Amino acid sequence: MYLKFIRRDRFSVRHEADAIWIKRIFREEYFPYFKKNKQEEIDLVIQELFTNLIKHAQPPRFLEVYLWKSAGFPVLDLFSIDNGPGIDYSIDPFSDGKSSAHTLGLGLGVIQRKSDLFAIKKLFIPNGRRLSEQLHTVAWSRINDEQMGNTYFKREVCFQNQPLSAKGFSGDQICYKEENGTVLLALIDGSGHGAPAHQAAAEACKVLNAYRPGSDPTLAARQMHQQLKGSRGIAISVFELFLKENRYIFWGVGNVEAYILVKGDTKRMLTIPGTIGLALPHLKIQQGTLSKGSTVLLHSDGITNLWNETAYRPQSALIRHIPGIMAAYLHTHFRRGNDDSSIAVLHVKNAKESN
Repeated sequence: MYLKFIRRDRFSVRHEADAIWIKRIFREEYFPYFKKNKQEEIDLVIQELFTNLIKHAQPPRFLEVYLWKSAGFPVLDLFSIDNGPGIDYSIDPFSDGKSSAHTLGLGLGVIQRKSDLFAIKKLFIPNGRRLSEQLHTVAWSRINDEQMGNTYFKREVCFQNQPLSAKGFSGDQICYKEENGTVLLALIDGSGHGAPAHQAAAEACKVLNAYRPGSDPTLAARQMHQQLKGSRGIAISVFELFLKENRYIFWGVGNVEAYILVKGDTKRMLTIPGTIGLALPHLKIQQGTLSKGSTVLLHSDGITNLWNETAYRPQSALIRHIPGIMAAYLHTHFRRGNDDSSIAVLHVKNAKESN
């Protein structure tokens, strides 16, 4: 299914009064996609995230929002990003009346109950390294359309896509579909940025929408190549995950980074130089065993791969099981700022996590 990016906002939270205009934007731009009962839940989550930012952190602090639509259903991802003290998990902070900051202890419990997925993590700076803006604490809340419940995104998966211009088109596209025990996850980067790059990436995504995992990837690549002739062309990385068989197929052309993270190890996948639509190289199809507990990561070249340096690996290991936290961490601290940027993170739970 084609993941349609509807809207993205990044609100800088400076004063308590900011809640008024932020909520107005939500009522006007986000609420129409949800039924009334969901609107009320979203309003509560926003209020609690906003209150936590004001009470427990100093500027810079941000509330970041992504609205996606897939198979006709909306998905809302909310991120609060700040420099606060983090959470003391030894006191069960999600239970009402418990707080690591000596407050009433109601906020996190409310957010968790009203969210389909919720996580919060304190990030630490590696010795001798300074991360941008020193934004260390990330909370992630996902709210699905009520018809979807928790059954639509059966894996823990998160996507972020930010155009170079705040009001422009993104040349990056993310394709995701899950059916009959298989998952297809792809990230497409249209050459350059703006409307032409967006159109090229969208055309490639249409090809993948009709593609069945387990089919011949070379045929899909050739079809993309034919349809994209005369365009700017694209780079692409594609994972096909066969969950019942614990195996994967990967192929990629161009500079879309792809990784499998498992048990403290980072496996960087090999992509072939080239640009589909301009010069289609001979594909190198990679196959392997997909261990339970693995995390699959894709990101465009709008995000630097410095996160994989030795100094940052303990940090990545800390959050690789929480797709929304990892996506926000990489996008906040490793975005280049001179190109469209996108990231997709999918976690395959092991038996212990599933219980």
